[in-house]
Amino acid sequence: MTEYSTSREPSPFPREVAAGGVVLTLTPDQVYVEFSDTARRRDIAAVLSRYRLEPVPHAPGIDRPQEPGDDLPRQLWLRSVTGDDLASVVGALRATDHVRSASPVYHRADLRPALTGHGFSDDLLVRFSPRANDEEVRALIAARGTAVVGVFPDEREGTLYHLRLGASAQNMFTVVDEFARSPVVRYAGPNWNQLQSPSSATTPNDAHFPQQWNLSRIGAPEGWDISQGSGNVVIAIVDSGCDLGHPDLVNKYVPMADRRDVINNTNIPNDLAGHGTLCAGVAAAETNNTNGVAGVAPNCRIMPIRLWDGRPNKPAMTEVQIVAAIDWARTHGANVISMSWYFTGLTPNADVALDNAHAAGLVLVAASGNCRQNEGCSDASTVVWPATHRRVIAVGATDKNDTRKQRIAGESDPWDSRFGRELSVMAPSPIPWTTANGGGYGDFYGTSAAAPHVAGLAGLLVALLQKPVNIPPWFQTNDLVWNIIEQTAAKVGGYGYATTAGHPNGTWHKEMGYGRINAAAALRYARDNYTTYKLERPSSVYAVSVQILLGLIGGGAGVVLPHGGGPVPVDPGWDVLAPEMRDVLLGLAVTQLAEGVDDPETRQALARAGWEAIERAAGRIGRE
Repeated sequence: MTEYSTSREPSPFPREVAAGGVVLTLTPDQVYVEFSDTARRRDIAAVLSRYRLEPVPHAPGIDRPQEPGDDLPRQLWLRSVTGDDLASVVGALRATDHVRSASPVYHRADLRPALTGHGFSDDLLVRFSPRANDEEVRALIAARGTAVVGVFPDEREGTLYHLRLGASAQNMFTVVDEFARSPVVRYAGPNWNQLQSPSSATTPNDAHFPQQWNLSRIGAPEGWDISQGSGNVVIAIVDSGCDLGHPDLVNKYVPMADRRDVINNTNIPNDLAGHGTLCAGVAAAETNNTNGVAGVAPNCRIMPIRLWDGRPNKPAMTEVQIVAAIDWARTHGANVISMSWYFTGLTPNADVALDNAHAAGLVLVAASGNCRQNEGCSDASTVVWPATHRRVIAVGATDKNDTRKQRIAGESDPWDSRFGRELSVMAPSPIPWTTANGGGYGDFYGTSAAAPHVAGLAGLLVALLQKPVNIPPWFQTNDLVWNIIEQTAAKVGGYGYATTAGHPNGTWHKEMGYGRINAAAALRYARDNYTTYKLERPSSVYAVSVQILLGLIGGGAGVVLPHGGGPVPVDPGWDVLAPEMRDVLLGLAVTQLAEGVDDPETRQALARAGWEAIERAAGRIGRE
């Protein structure tokens, strides 16, 4: 549930709003205003003059001058020229002609001095308990004076409703509180609109290089001898859309019915910013067609999903749009989702969408984020959402020296690759070639360029593991893909990789994760270990069984042999358990171990021995 904190001064808006570990703080001198479609340029100018407002200057590289033919900006992030507190101005703005909606602006204080801003329109998100019946839901929505905009069914967490306020005079937080008081409501909050650009990199600068060194560096050509992907595997590029007519992409897209523009609710996700087109080419551009560039996953298909606009004076994205984009990918056949953007607002409902996508078997990949001093970032040791989500592979960027990308003096746009405890693996950036808007080609940089390398590799692995293979039943394929990518990453750069708590797939380093991806090694590992699975190739369940057996039989500490590494000491603490309980656990470990045995007679004998041990222990417990 969302938490609210108010200051002592009377205000219609809470000072802080918190959910899921994220805290948004009220920015007293800023407002977010949406103007009506009937407003002309002079009308907007008059409102700004009347309330002494001016646009908030965005970070360099995001804004550009208004050009002839550009749409009239109707959503503006504004600040007081005099620095006045604008909480009381929001109501007056809402009552002003040509203003459709106005809200206060909240920021992420923990990310200062980086520029962050979140406002809202007249819509909110309410998640009802799975036990709520339709009649209760309809009655509650009507009683609060709201109307349904969209519905996102979810049997696991409860259906999410996208609602709209019924009158401009309604206070968003008052309505949210009224919903939150109902016992059948699990979450209620504004549909937060991120106002700063969400991209982790900028558009290309037209510099062309003679070859794609990045593909050779990750071992893609050698990996293609094992898998080039499959038309049955779909990589969703959830981004700014794609150039739908690009010659190196046009044959790679899923049918129109499976494409999506969640901004306009159409199936025509044209890219107006260019960012998504860049990502799509890295992941899966058409290859061996004597034209343009190669992609990491040559035979996989692309699902273009337009989540954000990317043009100046356009809101970046809202939480409900993120939910809609992830849900679309999940329900329309995607196997992998690539996300080269970030969101700094509250994400409880978007987190559920990612959890549902993972539960459905999708591999989720996101950029760890860029740190730029001209955007107020001086410390790169923080990963950004969605890369921080527990089900998402967080990808950082390595340079040509196979070290973490750091800003270089003289760069036109200096940046550092973000890192931290959530970091999984690294991939190359900047890169010289990928597909660009308008049918052309250009270079690409930032962690935005790194993430689709990993999405492409995930596509290759999913395609390989779709073939007749003997994957143990306890593995979900997307988790297996994730494990393989981490376990086979190259320990490059001279960093001190080490066994680290919370990172079980080999040695790890906070700036490099498990290392730079190695497509050839990952595909060889998948082929050799899971197309001919044998007991001697330990699974995660096998490793757990060994840990339990050694701990029990040895009367205390033991060791476990993980994939790709040496023995790791463990101390289960079995010596504090009663003998009967130890026998139960020993029996469970034996039956678990039996699942990995190929020979039917041996498997049955182990399972029988395990259950007999459990029965004996249960009998002794029953006699006490």
